[in-house]
Amino acid sequence: ITAASEAERVLANSGISDTLQFAQVTLFKATKSEEVNGKRNPGTNGLDVERLKKNSIDAIAKNVEVIDLLCHHEDILDTNSQTIANYLLYKKSADIREKNLVMVQEKSK
Repeated sequence: ITAASEAERVLANSGISDTLQFAQVTLFKATKSEEVNGKRNPGTNGLDVERLKKNSIDAIAKNVEVIDLLCHHEDILDTNSQTIANYLLYKKSADIREKNLVMVQEKSK
């Protein structure tokens, strides 16, 4: 966890060389807010995660899809790994179906 935290810090402090124009980005977004001593914790660095619809990823990528998950950041994989896996498998199979359709259409020309 310490290594991941350090990597996250390094990435957060790095500059962006260019916008991702063609990449398709999927953000699995944890949407539960933490409460500390009965008061709402606004999230990382004082930012309200609910107001950042795409967690600022849209600043560097044009094609961002957001999948809201009702969980905390700390337990996103523990509580949603099956949902995430199913979604990724569905997207992969949809991509394969689309490629197959294009191939069939090209053969029929």
